[in-house]
Amino acid sequence: MKSFNINNRVKNTANSKVNSEVTNRTKSKLKNKVRSKTRMIAGKALFNAFALTLGILFLFPFIIMLFGSISESVALSENMFYWIPKKISFENFRLVFERKNFIYWIINSIILSVVPMICTVLTSVLLGYIFAKRKFPGKDIIFWLFLSMIMVPQQALVVPRYLMFSRINWIDTYKAMLIPYIWDIMSFFYMKQYMQAIPDAIEEAAIIDGCGQFQTVLRIILPICKPGMASIATLRFVSHWNAFFYPLVFLTQEKKFPLTVGLASIMSESPAFNFVMAGAVMNFLPTFLVFILLQKYFINGVTSSAVKG
Repeated sequence: MKSFNINNRVKNTANSKVNSEVTNRTKSKLKNKVRSKTRMIAGKALFNAFALTLGILFLFPFIIMLFGSISESVALSENMFYWIPKKISFENFRLVFERKNFIYWIINSIILSVVPMICTVLTSVLLGYIFAKRKFPGKDIIFWLFLSMIMVPQQALVVPRYLMFSRINWIDTYKAMLIPYIWDIMSFFYMKQYMQAIPDAIEEAAIIDGCGQFQTVLRIILPICKPGMASIATLRFVSHWNAFFYPLVFLTQEKKFPLTVGLASIMSESPAFNFVMAGAVMNFLPTFLVFILLQKYFINGVTSSAVKG
């Protein structure tokens, strides 16, 4: 009996030690999980706070622009809260519309943005398809020659272009602002990479089913490339709409100015800064609306190109 009791005590002691060890391990695991979750939550909170602060800093100029456009005040102040309007007024927008040549500036901006955008999309699709899906002698050499043009700064081409355009009487004409932009190297490269990711089996299956070369491109390839085309269209429209340097150099008549150059001329003439802010809001709205309309395709095009490339 004594030996039996001793054995039971030994077993109970061993079991209690094992149970305590298991309990301690469980507690330590729970503590580690709690710590890791706390660190994760704290990290997310810090990241969100940083992103929010960064977003506010980026949005602050637009907030000033909006408040300044609907404010009756015309003076500038160093106090940033000075821009908060005491009374909302849309008089500045009416004055901008009544400004001489303002309607011409809007029409010019539409022409100088939409035409190059359409041309760039078409040329990028055609060249991208040829260089991605067709084989011909010297294709790689020509492609790398095209790609090497990216290394040339656009500012270095201003004087040669000006001399060339002056000789052929293109200064102060739309030709100087449209012809050089019927294609874009980066858009061509982007579309080539996008089409290169499309399996050749899709095109071969369409040809076996009886589609010709033109029908295959029109009905099969182009629908697949819609996100990429929307990305190029969005980027090109925004780029040409916000263009300032080249229109300032090649256009001299105020009637032919785009909206960006026209607003700069207003700033040099009028001290009413809220008047300029109203024009800036109107200049910003088209690009914002284009991005909102093409946002779905733009994001899909950029992300899919990044993954496929």
